[in-house]
Amino acid sequence: MKYQEGNSPAHLQASLMGLIPVQEGRLLLGTWQGVCVCEFDGPRRRRILVRWEGK
Repeated sequence: MKYQEGNSPAHLQASLMGLIPVQEGRLLLGTWQGVCVCEFDGPRRRRILVRWEGK
């Protein structure tokens, strides 16, 4: 590509990441919302870490 920032993959990843609110142990997703896992570094075995923070 002629015009490409060197850190474009990191910007794309940051735009896809976010937080999901939880209430009474359930994800607060809208009717058409869902959770997907995106692969950015080629296929290999993974561990998925879920961090739970709250009051």
